[in-house]
Amino acid sequence: VRREKISERMKLLQDLVPGCNKITGKAGMLDEIINYVQSLQRQVE
Repeated sequence: VRREKISERMKLLQDLVPGCNKITGKAGMLDEIINYVQSLQRQVE
């Protein structure tokens, strides 16, 4: 159940972040999501 929840959440994040669909593997996907969120933070500042 826990893994299913994590996979569902990863899929949601993958759909929200542009270009993230091309990345396989959770570590690479998380790196891309972190970079995207950091770029959004810089735009707001």
